[in-house]
Amino acid sequence: MADHINGKALDEMAHVVPAICEVLKKYKLLATWYMRIDDQMGRVWGANDYIISNYKEKIEAMKDAGHELAWHFHSYALAQGKWKQNADENSVGMELERNWQIAKMHKLKALRMGWAYHTNATMETAEKFGLLYDSSALPRPCYEWEKSMRNWEGTTQDPYFPSKADYKIQGSNNYKTLQIPMNTVHLSAQTDTIPNMVRYISGVYRPDIFAKCIDSCGLDHVVINLHPYETMPRESNSALMDYGLHSLEENIKYCKNKGYHWDIMLNYANKIKKQ
Repeated sequence: MADHINGKALDEMAHVVPAICEVLKKYKLLATWYMRIDDQMGRVWGANDYIISNYKEKIEAMKDAGHELAWHFHSYALAQGKWKQNADENSVGMELERNWQIAKMHKLKALRMGWAYHTNATMETAEKFGLLYDSSALPRPCYEWEKSMRNWEGTTQDPYFPSKADYKIQGSNNYKTLQIPMNTVHLSAQTDTIPNMVRYISGVYRPDIFAKCIDSCGLDHVVINLHPYETMPRESNSALMDYGLHSLEENIKYCKNKGYHWDIMLNYANKIKKQ
């Protein structure tokens, strides 16, 4: 919801999302939008569902156009005046249950956990909600700095039904909530401190890098990620990102030229469940 661009706070719904919607409309495309609903939103913005409740007209217009709304949950803990990820699975589970009541009120049918965080316990909690799908999995090695925060080692790039014994894989006794991973590829940058980094595919990677990701992933279906604030120009670009709507447009064109059919996650999940 609120990120910082060149040191300034940004309200994405007010300043960024409408422009992205216009680009998608230009190419007759729809997207799945994960809307924050969690306790931190309430503490900072005054309502846990601030985005949906404060931008009712914009939200309704997006839904009327065919876009999908889903639930994006971040569990933050306030420590010494600073927000940090809450890695206590018991309190995360309780916060999930509290905020599900709000997400359910808005008829949201899918979940994405912030920081790609899940454990066996949080997956069990999410299963109670009867969601159509969860798209939190991030298949990549468990890097040293992430060990206590997330772990998707051994997870497939393809959708699966999580095992009740191990949320990272499908087993003989599975949950009914479909897990649709955020697809990842080997993608190194000059600033990396370790070789052969694995990253998710961003819609605003530099067009040459984006094309390399799409060509190398070897998948028939690719889940592409985009944080709205990443389409805002910055004073300097990163080694991989080319911040701005122009990159998004070029990458959309590349997908269309490669014959990819762009769709919302809801339709993708329904198609898989019918197989």
